[in-house]
Amino acid sequence: MIGKASGMYAITFLEDLPDGAAPLPFSVFGHSLVLWRDAGGTLRCVRDRCPHRAAKLSEGRVRAGNLECSYHGWTFEGARGSCTKIPQLDLQATIPAAACVQPFEVAVREGIVFVNLLGKDETAPGPSPAPCSPDDLDIPRRGKAKFAMNNFQIDLPYDYSFLIENLIDPAHIPISHDATPGGGKRENAQALEMQVDASSVGVSGFTGRYRATRLGAKTGKPDPWTETAFEAPGIVRYRSQRGNIVFGGALHCVPLAPGRSRLLFRVYFSGLPWIAMLVYSLKPQWLRNLNSCKVLEQDVGLICTQEDHLSGADGSSAEGGSSKGVGGGNRGGASGGLAGQYLTLASQDTFVKAYRVWQDRFRVGMPWAVGWSSPAADVAAASPLAASASLGPGLDGAHRALRANRFERHGQHCRATRNALQGVKRLALAAQAAGMVAALAAAALKAARPAALGAVFCFAASFGLRKLEAEFYTGFRRQRDELPFASPLAP
Repeated sequence: MIGKASGMYAITFLEDLPDGAAPLPFSVFGHSLVLWRDAGGTLRCVRDRCPHRAAKLSEGRVRAGNLECSYHGWTFEGARGSCTKIPQLDLQATIPAAACVQPFEVAVREGIVFVNLLGKDETAPGPSPAPCSPDDLDIPRRGKAKFAMNNFQIDLPYDYSFLIENLIDPAHIPISHDATPGGGKRENAQALEMQVDASSVGVSGFTGRYRATRLGAKTGKPDPWTETAFEAPGIVRYRSQRGNIVFGGALHCVPLAPGRSRLLFRVYFSGLPWIAMLVYSLKPQWLRNLNSCKVLEQDVGLICTQEDHLSGADGSSAEGGSSKGVGGGNRGGASGGLAGQYLTLASQDTFVKAYRVWQDRFRVGMPWAVGWSSPAADVAAASPLAASASLGPGLDGAHRALRANRFERHGQHCRATRNALQGVKRLALAAQAAGMVAALAAAALKAARPAALGAVFCFAASFGLRKLEAEFYTGFRRQRDELPFASPLAP
């Protein structure tokens, strides 16, 4: 079984919760849940299904801290999931014992909302522990510089185990995210020295570290190690330190449904020179979010084609042969897993292989995930939520990656991005209206030139704002390689 803390899944950032007590629907393992605040401000979570006629409770409203179904008014409290009111119940009757919903424990740690899907251990004192970073961002740093943080979340159209595999792979960054802010540079792609701490491998995950093999250009010495950790069931952590500069990353992966996942992405850092911190603080959160969308979207099509091939959804055979790898790598092995499909390098894929091998050994509660040597397991006993979810991901072709727009994947979940989008729309309308007024003034006045120039400026501003508005909806599409290429057929 997964450890008690590993039953905690990140749902959203505290800052992105709906205003007031409005219910927030979400899903894990393909099952619907709903989150809301009760009258005392405590977060509550239950199954998003009314026991009366199976309507979604998230379509209802919160009254006096309890969640009311909008269909017939059945009302539920969140601590035990019991029904507190049935308007149509006979005055002499009592509320049926079966009129209840399954509750789930909620915790907030480091500004992240977690839901415990394995149930609280009633023998343990106090609430179940929620995961936290090694720097514990809830603790005030007396006498030290505070961490600057950037939070971002996005929904993605592939299984969460492939999301974890992507995030635990630092080798792809210089190529896939070449020349992208927050990404890398193609010329920095190189062999990595990667180590997994064998003594750390267990049901709760594993730890490791990596560094570049090239010597630092300025120091002539090896770069510092970047510490890496996989925390079951779905957290990838990075941490590095150079002198006083500390950088950390906490990447929370959530299995929303078959073939769908959510990433809660957090980076934090301290010790940067004041000028660098000033530049960082001047860039608004929503603009950083749009760049983060681009970074994740650069990998979406690649991972979808990878997943489609392994499922056979692209029409190709997913059966692989067996051959010796290179560079300490391996290809081949037990059929049904990824060993026969991946040609791995020790200088590139050490963490990816370690994660898939971990799936072979400890994946109880990991729905649909494929191991290194074994196929996806039936998840009938994975968790209370997964009892009826025994089918693997339903893939519908690689181009599903482009079907949802950027707002659906990210903007609707993020307060900062939503607010910025509304502001851009209002400014565009205002600029358009001002341009029309200026144009009318130019036609009516003798001194028309200043008004005409004002109209041109306003219409240009409106056009630019509409172009910016499109960035909130239009995702990244990878273009054909434009690097110089000498064709072997050229004379």
